Amino acid sequence: MLYQDTFYLGILSLFVAAAVFLEYSRYARYVPPALFMLLSGVLLANLPVNIVQAKVSGAFVTHLLPVGMALLLFHSNVMTIFKQARILIVPFFVAIAATLTGVVVAFLVLPGFADKAAMAGVVTATLVGGSMNFLAVSETLQYSQSPYYGVTLAADVAVGTTYFAFLIAAASIASLRRLVPSRIMDQAEIGEETNLHSPALNDNTLPPVLSLVTAMTIALLIAAAGQYVAGLLALDAYTLLFVTAFAVLFATLADKLVQRISGEEILAMIIMYIFFFIIGSGVDLESLLEGSQFAMLFYLIVISLHFLVLFGVAYLFKLDFASILIASNACVLGPPTAAAVAAANHWRSLVTPGLLIGILGYALANFIGVSAAGLLASF
Repeated sequence: MLYQDTFYLGILSLFVAAAVFLEYSRYARYVPPALFMLLSGVLLANLPVNIVQAKVSGAFVTHLLPVGMALLLFHSNVMTIFKQARILIVPFFVAIAATLTGVVVAFLVLPGFADKAAMAGVVTATLVGGSMNFLAVSETLQYSQSPYYGVTLAADVAVGTTYFAFLIAAASIASLRRLVPSRIMDQAEIGEETNLHSPALNDNTLPPVLSLVTAMTIALLIAAAGQYVAGLLALDAYTLLFVTAFAVLFATLADKLVQRISGEEILAMIIMYIFFFIIGSGVDLESLLEGSQFAMLFYLIVISLHFLVLFGVAYLFKLDFASILIASNACVLGPPTAAAVAAANHWRSLVTPGLLIGILGYALANFIGVSAAGLLASF
């Protein structure tokens, strides 16, 4: 019913307002706003009374998430992208190696069953790329016909969401930062990276309302262009890739106009906060208690070793802590969350690289997942 959809939008708006209030409070260091939105989504999705409206959430991801990505990429001039992206190349491939380490260990230590190698391949694919790689490799390996398919999918959502929460919180864990320092985090804290809620103004900046309307109009057109081309080429799963390409092209060719626009980060962060909420609302706690323990154990071993190996390499080779968090996010959870977390933490220089490196994960994940399944099946 229409009123239910409207009520749900009101609930989303209320939680976004609470997250923004939290960010400006002294409690933000203990409960990051992104984490607050994520856990709020989990809570509401598992209440006895169904509040979450799946069709509203689906429409948001389909229509507004590309707009949010376009807004985040407004300052992604191609002249600076490659210089910025280099900081994530090494951490990202270390993250892939860490995932493979975890998969091999989980495969060897857990009891065997008929579809174990296929499960390992599917888990590899989804933790290098994302959910669409989970589906693609499941079909390729015929794992979608396995009795373990449903519980593996449930475990993927639950463990992925838990790890996402951990990555958001990890930036505030002082002991981790002492072991692996971060120049990017330090710059954000002293204000050298642009504050997303207080954009710099100059004499050429458009009036606030005109600036916001201009930003939203351009972002909607970029998102529409990306969706159109993706549909035309029958590559709908790669819509964000085309949105990224058009957004970067616009930011490069219309640099002077972009410099006159302010406040687009505020619009982007509202969309990203809702995105975090929707991710959390995808966790069904009841289904996790009904037979997915083995799949969850497999995922937990892989995720734990993924982070430990990545963090250990970062410690030994002095990698930036913010860069390994975003690389891990892009690898395990995909480009949208990587860019969103970078933006939420005001790590402006990692927003575009996080998105681009995550898209690279999409491209590689199917090949890596199928290869892993084939190799492990011989054991």
